[in-house]
Amino acid sequence: MVFLLSKDVLEEFKLECELRRLTPRTIKGYYNSTLLFLTWLERHHDIVDLETIRTQHIKMYIQYLIKKQLAIVCDYLGYEGISTHSFRKWYATEIYKSSGYDIALVQRLLHHSSAATTQRISASNPRRSKKPSKDTPCCCKCVGQLKLKAR
Repeated sequence: MVFLLSKDVLEEFKLECELRRLTPRTIKGYYNSTLLFLTWLERHHDIVDLETIRTQHIKMYIQYLIKKQLAIVCDYLGYEGISTHSFRKWYATEIYKSSGYDIALVQRLLHHSSAATTQRISASNPRRSKKPSKDTPCCCKCVGQLKLKAR
């Protein structure tokens, strides 16, 4: 049985890119991105053989990258306690409010198959009260987690 070791395939990939006359900058970007993925696989899942990589591993890596980028942005903005889930709920709530409470728009943006799923982001519809104040609780509990760090 022949094992396709990830580092060997990466070198072959780099040569293939050179043969296709891709720019050195493009090759470097492809190489580094792929190397980061393969290194992550090896560290977190002990995978060095390409035959053992599954779709699940790729999804987990993408989630890892998203969480990493979100942490960088939140740190830069001074926010604490934000996860990808709470950020998604916060985003949905903000769009819901700024669109004049258009649940169909939020449903499309979140790729929900049902408006009922989308409505769960909203514990209360701010249009129900005569005049919502700034102190009215937000549609989701997670927005309350947005706390500016003391500077």
